[in-house]
Amino acid sequence: MEVGHGRASLDHITAVALDHGFLVIGVNVRFHVRRPQLGGAEASREDFRWQAEIWAFQDPVSFCGLPLSSKRSDTPACSMIQDFLIGLVLVAATVSLHTLGLAGLTAFLLSHPPKSNRLGSLTWLLTRTAWFLVFLHGAGVSLWAIAYRLLDCMPDIGSAFYFSGTTYTTIGYGDMVLPAGWRLLAPLEGMTGILMSSLSGAYFFGVVTRVFGAKLAGKEK
Repeated sequence: MEVGHGRASLDHITAVALDHGFLVIGVNVRFHVRRPQLGGAEASREDFRWQAEIWAFQDPVSFCGLPLSSKRSDTPACSMIQDFLIGLVLVAATVSLHTLGLAGLTAFLLSHPPKSNRLGSLTWLLTRTAWFLVFLHGAGVSLWAIAYRLLDCMPDIGSAFYFSGTTYTTIGYGDMVLPAGWRLLAPLEGMTGILMSSLSGAYFFGVVTRVFGAKLAGKEK
């Protein structure tokens, strides 16, 4: 969207764009100066005019009648409550995903015990268990990444997955951050990632204890 205006301020033009449902993502100002008249008179203030180009797009995302763009006009308190509620839904979905995944993995391990107590067979069992746990965490990261993209918190799906992965694993490089209206989601995902990683670690430790405990018991016999 290109806006040409005489002496209006950039804040005014940006506000007009936001009022019409646009999300402003960039502003470029080009100044034009008329040459002074013959006689060496300096250009007066009226000789200056500028043209502002505003890159904007309409925000198509909404949820239950509430605006879910990165630019929101609601009060900070309402924004925080909305962020927290959406975060709780994502936390519940992540926990449910891990619960179902671990239940399925447990059923598989019980129905497919290692064929022998040899080191190779036990290593293969633990490797498959680790693969599944990593896949389960990847599904959790994907859940948050899709939410970030739907909420228009990230410019593309690749950035959403990258940010979700670094936040879920609490690496937090800091090269990408959420918009000001959605930053409460990041600590919620980080805490969820810590809890789910601890759960997976405890589960993997239990599998190792059971597998090698059975191996040691077989040697004693």
